[in-house]
Amino acid sequence: MEERRQPRRKIAKRPSWNTSKILYPQDLPISKRWEDIIAAIQKYPTIILSGETGSGKTTQIPKMCIDAGRGRTKRIACTQPRRVAALSIAKRVSEELNVEYGREVGCKIRFADKTSPQTLIKFMTEATCELHKIYIAHGRCAQNLHTSTSTSAKGP
Repeated sequence: MEERRQPRRKIAKRPSWNTSKILYPQDLPISKRWEDIIAAIQKYPTIILSGETGSGKTTQIPKMCIDAGRGRTKRIACTQPRRVAALSIAKRVSEELNVEYGREVGCKIRFADKTSPQTLIKFMTEATCELHKIYIAHGRCAQNLHTSTSTSAKGP
């Protein structure tokens, strides 16, 4: 029996991102190790980060993934346990990056999709992630934000 390959979906042209403009607030503990974290994201397919509540994992790791060169061909997926958290964090990250919410940084929750073909960082609820069968695997930088932070990144 001959196996058929699915046609590849066309990837939207992603905006080029000037990573020199990405800043990390120095009052957040995770920002003190940003160079080490970016180097680990570039070197290893999976890293595990753990930090106290309020250390900056949720807002800073997606930015570090961009800084590490991820998000060029695939989106950076970030899950949150609740809709309100996904929405507010997506807006906060877009403000910190000084980009338009819904364009480079967006959010998808049940019945609402505020993303575009140019979206690099996509926040979503865990239920939305499961519903759409978005599996965090090779080629994606992602994090499980409500427990420990897990980042998987392979290739740009």
